[in-house]
This record gives sequence, C-alpha cells and structure tokens, in this order.
Amino acid sequence: MFARAVRDRYVHVDILLHNVGMSSMGSSGTLEWTTWRRIVDANLDSVFHPTNALLPGMQEIGWGRILVMAQTTFTAAPLTSPPTPPARAD
Repeated sequence: MFARAVRDRYVHVDILLHNVGMSSMGSSGTLEWTTWRRIVDANLDSVFHPTNALLPGMQEIGWGRILVMAQTTFTAAPLTSPPTPPARAD
C-alpha cells in the first residue's frame, strides 16, 4: 500500500491530505448495488486505509494533521444527481 511505503521511507508523515473520490453517472433511484458498493468503498476506504497506516506515526511524535477534501457541489443534490453525497463523510 502506498501509505505504508511512504511511512517506511520517511518514518512519519506530518500532514495527510485525502483528495480521492468517485461517483457514477445516473440517478440514485436506478443505481445498481454493485456500483453503489464501488462508490462507497472508494470514498470511505480511501480515507480509512492511509489514516490507519499514518496516524500512529503522528500520535508517536505528538503532532499531525489529517485533511479530507470532499466535493461540496452536490450537498443539496436533486434526486437525479449521482449518489456522491451519501457516500462521502463530509
């Protein structure tokens, strides 16, 4: 995993910036379950795995920041929008 490789090379990371996410075309009412799972897995697991790998180093040195960037365009999305907002933790 990339985060572990970074940790192994640099010992610890001071700042972790998450800027990963995905969505799908189509409306929430016609979305396939497999597509929904792919979106949720990408948007939530992409935060979990690097945080899990790098947070212990931040705790060890007593300092660190974790920033999660998320698209806010669809915060009040109409029913025909892609299902991005429910799969994001913002």
